[in-house]
Amino acid sequence: MPLIGSLRLIERSTGALLLDRYERYIFAYGTLVGLHLAMRYLERISAIIS
Repeated sequence: MPLIGSLRLIERSTGALLLDRYERYIFAYGTLVGLHLAMRYLERISAIIS
């Protein structure tokens, strides 16, 4: 379950850094993670760069 681990890591990291909004750079494997985060936290993602 690498995808779930990556999602949790990003969620914890952005929470610890108190980030309300951020951009996601997606490429290859990161595309799945980035799109999932965008669907889950639409209000937090200000841009998706691919």
